[in-house]
Amino acid sequence: MSIIVVDDSLVTRQLIAAFIEADGPTGAVLTAASAQEAFNYLMMDDPSEVVSSIDLILMDITMPGMDGVEACRRIKSVPRLHDIPVIVVTGHDDEDYLDQAFGAGAFDYITKPIRKTELLARVRSACALKLEMDRRKLAYINDLDSKHRELERETLAKTQILTTMTHELNTPLVSVLGYVEKMLRNQESVGTLTERQEKYLDTILRNTRRLKCIVDGLLDISSIEAWTLRLEVTNLDVREEIGRIVEVMRPQIDEKGLQISLDISPELRRVRADHLRFSQIVGNLLGNACKYSPLDSTITIAAKENPGTRRIQIDISDVGEGIPNAAQDQLFTKFYRTDYSTTRKVYGAGLGLFIAKHLVETHGGRIWVQSEVGNGSTFSFTLMTARDDLKDDS
Repeated sequence: MSIIVVDDSLVTRQLIAAFIEADGPTGAVLTAASAQEAFNYLMMDDPSEVVSSIDLILMDITMPGMDGVEACRRIKSVPRLHDIPVIVVTGHDDEDYLDQAFGAGAFDYITKPIRKTELLARVRSACALKLEMDRRKLAYINDLDSKHRELERETLAKTQILTTMTHELNTPLVSVLGYVEKMLRNQESVGTLTERQEKYLDTILRNTRRLKCIVDGLLDISSIEAWTLRLEVTNLDVREEIGRIVEVMRPQIDEKGLQISLDISPELRRVRADHLRFSQIVGNLLGNACKYSPLDSTITIAAKENPGTRRIQIDISDVGEGIPNAAQDQLFTKFYRTDYSTTRKVYGAGLGLFIAKHLVETHGGRIWVQSEVGNGSTFSFTLMTARDDLKDDS
């Protein structure tokens, strides 16, 4: 147990220290001639073991410069010092002055001349309080640590179950998709389909693809939450990659008669990103724009390099209904879907934006949304540009 005695009187400092040391085994008893000196001790960037383990401060209330009241107030304003009890030492019983000290956070007081019995009683009481506070704090930390480990175990178990289930679901879904696509593309192998049969198969195909997207999203969430997501970063041509993604998503785009407007400079530098995950980020945001865009409207995809940041910003804008301000902070939350107007008619599990956010942040980028009800939405994200001295390893 370490104690610091603060008094501008050398005699008083030595007397208090002698009384405490004579009382029995204690830790170090440090002394300081001013409140500022004591505060400097306590605030050292790399304090010694003794200074960092101070358990009690005895401080004269009236000193030149910073007085005991102000020093107490400063000590209590520092989180790591807040729980150290402060006993003020005063040469008078002025209630107003003592009220100020207690208001600043003092634990107790003793009066001069120093009486050994009173001093030691106050010191023992304050030290007992500090020990009890430390014990409770340690118990609280241990309890939090135990609960954290238990939560980690539960999360890991849930992730493993989710991974197993999604893998089991994925296999039959791929099989169904393959057979339905084959029946629609190669009718010679199954015979000529009637218009109604084609319609039914087309419905099965669309909904199976949607279910496959959800299953793939759950697999990604499993990787994200288990911290097993790995990136294979390479140099990517933004214009080329976005053009390819648009063509892959052409059926979804054409289904609503949408137009895609690209605003990407041919001179735009390449971006450093995982090829698959970059496609997933853009695909999720573009798919989201398709879902909420009116029929026969235009989606704009723009890309630019932000000057002085070595970052490329990609914006995907639609002219849909827009998103209320109250909902925007929650858009990137897992399973969240806005609860207004046409969003109830749009399919989705609320995973795409959550996954896009984590993929962008795993790349060291940032993602955000700007939207206004009635004026559409723009989803933006940034990624690092490829360094000029890196070879194109794409």
